[in-house]
Amino acid sequence: MAFLPGKKEGIRDHRGLAFLLTLVALVPVIVVIFQRTGHSYLPAADQALIDLRVRDVFSFSSNTPFLGPYSRFGWNHPGALLYYLLAVINWPLGNPAWGLLLGVALLEGIALAWTARLAWVFGGLKTLIPWVAVVSLSCLAVGPNVLEVIWGPNILLPFFVLFLLQCWVILCGDSRRLLGLVFVGTLLIQTHVGYAVPVIVLSLASVTWLYIGIKKNWIVHHARLTWRGPLILFVVLWFPPLVLDPLFHSRLNFVQIISSSNSGSTLGLHGALGYMAAEFHWVPPWLGGADVINPFLGTAYTQPLIWLLIPISLLAISGWAAFTKKNQKLTTLIIMLCVVFGVSILTLSQVTGFALPYLFYWRIVVGASLVILPLWALTQVVQQKYFHWMRAGFLVVLSFSILIASSVQTNRILNANGPITPASPAAQDLISQLTSHGYPKGPILIRYAGSTVLGSWVAVFDDFTLHGVPIKVDPGLGFSFGEGRTATLSQVTAVWYVTDQSQYYSILSGQPSATVLALSQPLTSEKFDQLVTLERTLASSLAAQGRANLIPSLSSELVQVEISPQGDVTKEQLSTLSSLNKEVDQYGCVCSVVSFPPALIPQY
Repeated sequence: MAFLPGKKEGIRDHRGLAFLLTLVALVPVIVVIFQRTGHSYLPAADQALIDLRVRDVFSFSSNTPFLGPYSRFGWNHPGALLYYLLAVINWPLGNPAWGLLLGVALLEGIALAWTARLAWVFGGLKTLIPWVAVVSLSCLAVGPNVLEVIWGPNILLPFFVLFLLQCWVILCGDSRRLLGLVFVGTLLIQTHVGYAVPVIVLSLASVTWLYIGIKKNWIVHHARLTWRGPLILFVVLWFPPLVLDPLFHSRLNFVQIISSSNSGSTLGLHGALGYMAAEFHWVPPWLGGADVINPFLGTAYTQPLIWLLIPISLLAISGWAAFTKKNQKLTTLIIMLCVVFGVSILTLSQVTGFALPYLFYWRIVVGASLVILPLWALTQVVQQKYFHWMRAGFLVVLSFSILIASSVQTNRILNANGPITPASPAAQDLISQLTSHGYPKGPILIRYAGSTVLGSWVAVFDDFTLHGVPIKVDPGLGFSFGEGRTATLSQVTAVWYVTDQSQYYSILSGQPSATVLALSQPLTSEKFDQLVTLERTLASSLAAQGRANLIPSLSSELVQVEISPQGDVTKEQLSTLSSLNKEVDQYGCVCSVVSFPPALIPQY
C-alpha cells in the first residue's frame, strides 16, 4: 500500500524537460516581478486593507493581526498566515506597496514550483505535466488578476492544486508530505473560509487513511516523527487566531463565522449542481472561455445539469480502468477526485447570499482537475496495442496547453501594464489635493458615502496611516482596519466623507456645514455643474415621493431603467443624467472628500 516513487518504477530521467515546462509555466510570474518591482503603486479597496494589515504584522501593537481578511458579513477569515508570509517578503524592502505585488507573485510562483517538484518526485515527467497543466489553466481562467490583484481568492488558486496533489501523495502512503499538507491547508482555510469544508474533509481522509495504513503495516515507508512535526506546526499556525485573538481582542470570531453560515438563504443542491456544471460546458473558463457574469448583480450563472455527465463519465471510466488494471495509485487518485466532486457540490450548496464568483474560485480548480486528471489516468492504464501513442499524444497536448496558457497570460499581463485597481488614479488625485500643504495633523474620522466597490476611501486611509496621520474609523470597523484605529465623534476634530459616486458628492457638498477638500472628476465645468444640479433636484424629488431608496441609482448609466418617471422626476431629466453618467464612467469617476465638523454630521 506504500506507492512511493523510485527507480523500481522505471521513471525516466527527463529533468531538463521537466525544468523547462515548469519554467514556461512560471513566465507570467517572472513578468509580473520584473514589471512591478520598484514601480509606484497605490492600492485601493481590499488591496489597500491588505497593505495596511501586512504593515501591522511587525508593529507589535493593538493592530497586530491575528485573523485574516475581513468578510462582508462582519467577521474575519480564520487566520493571518497570508499576512505573515507577505510581511516576511515586504518588511525587508521597507514595506512599499509594490512589495505586496512582488510577494503575491513569489508566493504563487512557489506554489507552482512546489507542485511541479512534488509531482516530479512522486511520478516523474508523466505526473508533472498534468498537475502543472491544472495550475496553468486554472490561473488562465482568472486572468492577470490572479497575479496582480492582492486578494485572497486569487492568491490561493495555485495552492489549492498543490493541496490536492499533497492529499493524493499522502493517500498513496508518503507520510513525509504531512508537514506541507498542514501548512498549505492552514493557508487555504485561514485566508478564505470558503476552502474550509473541502480542506478539512480531504485532510481528515488523508490523515486517517495514513494512520490506518501505518497501524496495519500497509504503509512501511514512513519517516520517523511522522506525526510530531505536523502537530507542532499545526499548533503554531493556529495559536494566534484561536488563543491570542480572543485573549487580546475579546472577540469570538469563529462563533460569528458559524452564526453567519447558519443565517440567510443558501444556493441549495440544485443551484450548486448548476454552478458546478458551468465548469464543464462548451469551452469553460479554464480552457479560455468566458465566465459569464450577471452585469447587474455581479453573480455567476448556472449551466444545464447535463454538462455534469462529462466529469461523471470520465470518473467512472477512468476509475473502472484503473481498478481492473490493479493500478492502486491511479485508483486512489480517482477515488479522491470523486470525494472532491461530492464535497465541492456540498460546499456550493451551503453558500449564503448572492453567488458571487470569488466565493468559490476553487470551483475552477475542481473543474480542470475533474477533466484533465481522469483523462490522464485513463491514458496511463490502458495497454492496448498502439495506445502508447495516445498516451504520449495526450502529454504533448497538455504540454502545449501549458505553453499556450502561459503565453496568453503573459500577453494579458503586458497589455494590462497600468493601474492595478480602477480607483487608483482618482484616489491618487484625492490624496495629492488633500496633502498639497502637507499631511493634516488629525485626528480625523473617515467614512464612506455610497458604494465601497472602488474603495478610494480605503486608499486614503492606507496612505495617511503610512505617513503617521492619526486617521480613524468608526468602532464597528475595527475588525477590518485594526482595533487600535477606531474613534468616536468626540475624539476627532473632523469627519471626512469619501465618495466614489457623483450623487453623494452632490448631496453632501450642498450641506451648509460641508467643506469640499478634494474632488476628482472628468467632466467640463459646465457639464459637472449640470450633473450636480440635476442630481440634487432628483434626489430631493425622490425623497419627497418616498422613493429615497432609488437615490443610489442616480449615478448609473441605466438610470432611465432603474428609476421610472413620476411627478417631478421627468423622462428628460433621467435621459440627460444617463448621458452624463456614461461620460463619467467612460473616463473615471466623481470621487471626493467632503469634511464636516463632528457636531454637524449630515443626514442623507
